Amino acid sequence: MKLNNIYTFFIISFFFINCAANLSSNTTNSFNQKSNKYNVKDFGAKGDGIKDDSFAIQKCFNYINSIGGGVAFFPKGTYIISRTEQNGKAWCLFATNNLKIEGENKDSTIIKLASKQRNYTRMLYVEEVNNVKIENITFDGSRILQNNPTKPSEHLGGVYINSSSNVIIKKSNFINTGGDGIGIRGPNLPSKNIVVDSCFFDGNFRSGVALGSGFDTVKITNNFFGKNIDDSSIDTEPSSGICENVLIENNIIKTKSLVTIGGPKINNTGKKFIIRNNKLSSSLFLVRAQNVIIENNEITLENPKRPAITCLGKNDSIYIKNNTISVKNKDAIQLTQARGENNRPENIFITNNTIALKGEKVKLINSRGVKNVVINDNTFKGDNNIGVYFFSNYKINEITVNNNFFSNFKTSIKLQPLKNKISNVNIIDNKITSVNNSEKSIDIEYAGSKNNLIENIYIKSNKLNGKVYSNVTKRKDQLIKSN
Repeated sequence: MKLNNIYTFFIISFFFINCAANLSSNTTNSFNQKSNKYNVKDFGAKGDGIKDDSFAIQKCFNYINSIGGGVAFFPKGTYIISRTEQNGKAWCLFATNNLKIEGENKDSTIIKLASKQRNYTRMLYVEEVNNVKIENITFDGSRILQNNPTKPSEHLGGVYINSSSNVIIKKSNFINTGGDGIGIRGPNLPSKNIVVDSCFFDGNFRSGVALGSGFDTVKITNNFFGKNIDDSSIDTEPSSGICENVLIENNIIKTKSLVTIGGPKINNTGKKFIIRNNKLSSSLFLVRAQNVIIENNEITLENPKRPAITCLGKNDSIYIKNNTISVKNKDAIQLTQARGENNRPENIFITNNTIALKGEKVKLINSRGVKNVVINDNTFKGDNNIGVYFFSNYKINEITVNNNFFSNFKTSIKLQPLKNKISNVNIIDNKITSVNNSEKSIDIEYAGSKNNLIENIYIKSNKLNGKVYSNVTKRKDQLIKSN
């Protein structure tokens, strides 16, 4: 590994240690409601699944607010709510400061959206308030009862948090929403100290949890995301505001779509994410993300639409370590430059992973336009396909492939320059057991007609049972190999 790669590795590792310590520390929100507990039925709510209880429930919330805080208790039942007007905005219910919304039982205490609701009807609006807790309750968006249930209005959501702080949502269900189960944002004042823990999501037409513009310190832990979420289980899409410090840990995600991290604007990305100890049946999709740790996850995919992990565009300081990944008929990891010279993944560290790849026409790590990628101490198992692949339709430089074990690949490491240069590559101390001895263990060859697109490629101390092949003129500054 070159000195600059080693230096970068230690700088990034130091950040990761501190970031993990901060997010994993006891950040449980301060929640100091008074012991006052009020039954919503005492304010006129019926919970019979027929009567609209919106105004009765809001009356309870408002009373609790007038006395400085307390608990709104929901006995078992189904509480119908509908679009109401308050403070010039149209939502169903509006949370107040120092409010706990508590159900008797999360599966039999249900807040249910009435049928035929217009777009932008969120069930519970948490705006510019502090200290809100929701526990043991189901939010049912009645998607099948809305207009065009197969494609309902995307903003028929569950809980919508905007510019609020100290919000805890625990042991609750978010089902059948036309939009997001939970939305979190705050473009002018970020929503801060948000916890979503031990909840169940399914049947959400948009996302389970959506992080929009403006959030700081969010923990999404111990949740279950079902197979029937149409969009992303967890979606990050900031375009403005502070968007950072997110822990996604110990979740089970059965959704077949994506977990998306990052943002659409190059100057407003998602930063400081830890994605750890999750069991995923969905892909991770990073778009212009910064300072992300992906560690100790189990990712199992069969015929997915996207690779297990994608870094598209200007992703910086991404650390992928200690994961177990199994993918069939799609690349395992894809690193791809988007349009623009400075819109490429860089400072990517892939270490200590175990990755199995099935399917002949796929690649384990597929890289197109990257800078400073370190791939070391991994175990890679193929299926007569390609292992680590670098293709230079955009520039590729500062690559280290070190101390990995490759087995059963047709070609374990392949460098293929096309229009731009591949330079400063170290392939050192790898053990490669190819499909058979006649295969190319390491392959370096031009894909186009241009010459002089290879520079400073070092291949040393690898244990191979196949060949090192190159159609490149072996000048000293281009290719040095010693196996």
